[in-house]
Amino acid sequence: MINSTAEAIAALKDASLPEAERERGIHFLRDNLSSEGIDALVAALDDDDFGVRWAASSALAVQGEAVLKPLLRKLLTAAGDPQIREVAGRVLHDNSSPDVRAKTGALQKAMKGSEADIAPMNTPWSKSSAS
Repeated sequence: MINSTAEAIAALKDASLPEAERERGIHFLRDNLSSEGIDALVAALDDDDFGVRWAASSALAVQGEAVLKPLLRKLLTAAGDPQIREVAGRVLHDNSSPDVRAKTGALQKAMKGSEADIAPMNTPWSKSSAS
């Protein structure tokens, strides 16, 4: 049984554990929201285990706006990784916040295309760096 965020993060990060045990850590983090937990779940989006990546994206999607900034940071560093784009796109598409889903519609569409589709996107954060 997992009783703390630290235990949940440790279980999530331990690739030697069975997938079910790692997912228990994910479920704890989903149900006990913290910035450390969100960061660990975002980091798990590039885990080698598909089930862990999928469970992490599901856990992030229910957190609404709280995951947007950490997820966008992850995308900025790994936008060329189709695996990250797939699960991050799922977090945005299935997000519990209608506002997040609406505001990221263009990004979600671009993430379904090639890596080149993301670079020229006209986004609020790209406008601020264009000067």
